[in-house]
Amino acid sequence: MRIHGTPFYPLTHDLEEVQDHLSEFFLYEDYAYLVDQALSLLARIRDEVLPETPVSPLQDLTGINRLTVKTEEQGLTLETTKQSDAELEKLLFAIHRNSHIRLLVEARGYAIHSAIRSQIGGIDHLADDILVYLFSAVKASQTLMELGNWMHDVEADLFERQGAGTLEGAGERLADTRENYREVYSTLINELRSENLRGEIDTAIQSSIFLSEANNSRLLASVYPSLDEARRQKESFQLLQESKREASAKGGKKLLRGHEWAFHFLADSLSHLAYDECGVKRSKRSLVILLIEEILPKELEKQLKRPNPKGAPTIPAEKTLSGNGAKKPGWLKQLGYDELPETKDARSS
Repeated sequence: MRIHGTPFYPLTHDLEEVQDHLSEFFLYEDYAYLVDQALSLLARIRDEVLPETPVSPLQDLTGINRLTVKTEEQGLTLETTKQSDAELEKLLFAIHRNSHIRLLVEARGYAIHSAIRSQIGGIDHLADDILVYLFSAVKASQTLMELGNWMHDVEADLFERQGAGTLEGAGERLADTRENYREVYSTLINELRSENLRGEIDTAIQSSIFLSEANNSRLLASVYPSLDEARRQKESFQLLQESKREASAKGGKKLLRGHEWAFHFLADSLSHLAYDECGVKRSKRSLVILLIEEILPKELEKQLKRPNPKGAPTIPAEKTLSGNGAKKPGWLKQLGYDELPETKDARSS
């Protein structure tokens, strides 16, 4: 397992260090609630499967120099006090790498422990609930990897766009801005995020799915010894289905903080704003210009007059509204602009 290239051992690394390193990312606060829950889960799982294992130090993950210069990855040795600890860590990695385990639970009705045993040999001596705890640890770790990789990539992309690595001193200047002029750096980061809002929403959804599966499977592991095989199969299937539904609902609502007001405003009023005074559907280009130059600025004034406006409201970028290719469809497409009829009258006919 790796967090943006650095080896990560969920059962033996110092989790406080992991949190410290992830908190160095500029966007950490936006997703701290997911990171904290994932780390707390890992800590509880450790207490169940490896209660006496000391933690190991973690290699530096997030030094700003990693964004300005390329460095070789240093090797990291897994230190454990007992052979059984290393065995469980190795098994955790095997579960993570095997894409069939989840499929067997969802598509073929396997209980989690049975799916793991069918794919990985040499584990007959391990109790069934231990396997479910490890499955939960994998999901909590995937939450951290998904978020850590995304937070790193956003800042790395910003440094690349600003010329770090190609223009002399560009990386150092941006690093100084990050450290001493955080509002300016925040503006640069948010402009970049707005260009790929769909990607951020997808990250939030996937992270929420992983975390929900981790929570539910840990709870299942705690009662596993008391369940018969039929109940284990049923609960295993249901926890994955419910996790997916819950996470999609929660994660899909995750928007760039300063743009939430604009997204919800458009969701409520697009069916009216899309048409001109004659009831003819505006072109996407003309609608985007109208929104950015007239409609959203007026609405923004209303937002700023409200007490404690949420997320320092700002106007989204043009590409956020119109999209940028098939992989970045934009808000108008997501909100159903393409499905609207060419004339307002046609909606009621």
